[in-house]
Amino acid sequence: MADQAVDDTIPLFCSIETSHTDSHVTYDIRVWRGIRKTSDSWMVARRYSDFDALYAALQPSGIDLRLPPKKVFGNKDRMFVIERQKQLESFLQSILQEPVLACQMVVKQFLDPSNYSFNFSEEALRHVSMFFRSEVNWEVVERMPSIGWRIRKEYFMIRPKDTPKGSKHVLSYSEPGHSQLLSEKDLTTSLRLLPTIQHPNIAPTIYASFNGTGAVILRPFFPDGSLRDIIYKAKPTAPFMKKYSSRKSPKGLGIVEIRHFGRQILEGVKFLMERGMLVGHLHSGNVFIERGICKLSDIETAFLSLPAFYKTSLSEFKKIQSREHEVVYAFGLILYEMGCGCMMKTPAMLWTDDF
Repeated sequence: MADQAVDDTIPLFCSIETSHTDSHVTYDIRVWRGIRKTSDSWMVARRYSDFDALYAALQPSGIDLRLPPKKVFGNKDRMFVIERQKQLESFLQSILQEPVLACQMVVKQFLDPSNYSFNFSEEALRHVSMFFRSEVNWEVVERMPSIGWRIRKEYFMIRPKDTPKGSKHVLSYSEPGHSQLLSEKDLTTSLRLLPTIQHPNIAPTIYASFNGTGAVILRPFFPDGSLRDIIYKAKPTAPFMKKYSSRKSPKGLGIVEIRHFGRQILEGVKFLMERGMLVGHLHSGNVFIERGICKLSDIETAFLSLPAFYKTSLSEFKKIQSREHEVVYAFGLILYEMGCGCMMKTPAMLWTDDF
């Protein structure tokens, strides 16, 4: 299993402290985890070519990132290096202020290589292959890399061998969170209950299991995509970074749609909570749309103790002290997204002492 000694949802922050010149210019970056700078920090040394590679990897997002241009001659001049250090600092801050970019594996590897050197995609493929050995009536249509924001979750489009090609399903594999609460036995039992949950506003689960390392979940594929796909007018199977990058002219949904979808989301939440079930990570990407009907998905995130995208901001708000409060906050973010046509910015920019 990949090392989960860290919580992937806690944002990374950094500042370029120094630069030094030998055969090339190296920039020393101090990095820390969490909104408040602590003694628990580390240094990462990067050259301009490393920044350039990071810039290239993030270009599919379409977000305007200002990387200072390469300079062939005079690039070791002290005044030039000082000015470039400021420009590279601004470049990094612009990335970390975009939640769609800050959660990308390439950004984590750039700032925290010791904790993000693993290849989770290959590990997930190895575990998923065990599913196909036991469930021989299914076949893989395609891998869907990076369609979600979680680093330790992989998706595969699959279909039954004996049905028409149009019948597609989504198989996901994810590891438990770094602070998993349930025992392996209890987790296995809980996941097996998922296929028994039936409600018009809950996405059905066809298969759910835990192999001691991670959870394999099988659900129908919804061609209309998620509520977030509807808001962003995005292709459901496109990479997360490309689908949900900042929009130049965001446009929210109409008030009738907001009321319609909002009511259905609350109906699904109400159904789960009345049965004593924890609502997992509620956000617009986990609400699928089928013929105008909302269906809440990824209920297993609560069983797997997977942290929410906005976990850090939740911990900063003094009045959010229960699961119910978390759900209210998450629902508020969905309303914002439906109304404004885009996600809220990073938790650090949302935080106030008065909330």
